Amino acid sequence: MWLHAEKNMDTDIENDETHSVGSNRTKTIGANETTTVKKNRTETVVENETITVHQNRTETVDGNETITIHSNRTETVDQNEEVRIGQNQSVTVNGAQTLRVDKTKTETIALASMLNVGLAQNTNIGAAYVLNVGAGWMTNVGAMQMHNVALKYAVNSGKDLSLSAGTTADFSAEDKITLVCGESMIVLEQNGTITLSANKIKMVGEKVIDIDGTEININ
Repeated sequence: MWLHAEKNMDTDIENDETHSVGSNRTKTIGANETTTVKKNRTETVVENETITVHQNRTETVDGNETITIHSNRTETVDQNEEVRIGQNQSVTVNGAQTLRVDKTKTETIALASMLNVGLAQNTNIGAAYVLNVGAGWMTNVGAMQMHNVALKYAVNSGKDLSLSAGTTADFSAEDKITLVCGESMIVLEQNGTITLSANKIKMVGEKVIDIDGTEININ
């Protein structure tokens, strides 16, 4: 059956309408299409579905939206992507998560940030690492902490510096240890020489001061 209309074609159905196509269906619209559903809409595709939009696409949901995918999902954006969330966001990954950024990454948090790791955490940085803290910084380690530096390690304190150990404190250097305070200096060298340099050296022993040596020179 062939149905042809030279201009407009209007169909008015007072009640329900049912269409059944036993095989394939092709629909071509030369201009625009507008579909209005005043209540609910259900669309079921038994097998696969492919939708191609050659230009732009806008989707607006006035209420809530729920998307359920029972298998895998792949999303590809050839250029830029921007996601804006007016309030909160929660992401739950039951397995592993991998994030890869081929260039730079910038993360800005206006207020506080907290990271909770149940077991171990490992950070690998290929070049330099800079950490800027505007106020205080505290590190609490329940067991052991170790710093290994291949070349130089420096600690600079603008005012006070305090080192405290509950039992034993060890300071070791292969070549030399130098302690400087103003015009006073103590140097410990590898060959066993200890040099005390100051305007005035005062030794006070509440009970006993022992000086033992094969040769003692006092000038």
